[in-house]
Amino acid sequence: MKGGTAMYQAGDRIIYGGSGVCQVKAVVPLEGSREDRLYYTLEPIYGSGIVYAPVDGPVFSRPLMTPEEVRDLLAQFPQIPAEPLAERSLTALKDHYVSVLKSHDCQALVGLIKGAYEKGRRAARRGKRPGAVDQRYLKSAQELLHGEIAAVLGIPLESVPDYIRAAVEGEADA
Repeated sequence: MKGGTAMYQAGDRIIYGGSGVCQVKAVVPLEGSREDRLYYTLEPIYGSGIVYAPVDGPVFSRPLMTPEEVRDLLAQFPQIPAEPLAERSLTALKDHYVSVLKSHDCQALVGLIKGAYEKGRRAARRGKRPGAVDQRYLKSAQELLHGEIAAVLGIPLESVPDYIRAAVEGEADA
């Protein structure tokens, strides 16, 4: 799997593609497939269903950040620049957003979130609604980043925005 060279074990929590945080439930051959090909049985933490992913598959995966890495990321929030999202073409804008989401780079996700949020605020100041494309990808980036932060720190998902705000303002118990 992309993103890591070590094989994950049952019980590990990982980032897996667009599914976000998943718990590895098992590493076994899939019924009806080649016996020499192993699959992860993944359960999304903040979703439903089960994902069956080949161990050697092309979908991005990586271990979760450590608590120290989350604290470092939160400390860097103010310095992470907002992504300049001035693409005129919707196709180019979508391609940019997709590439950031697929990178699973937490700093890039923060930049995307900050940029889309600022773009929405500028639109609101002009009496316009935020762009639907911007809002959709803002929501996806927040789901990925907030899900990982919640899982790593053991806090409820819905508490993450307040936790980030407090951490950035120097009030969190990070």
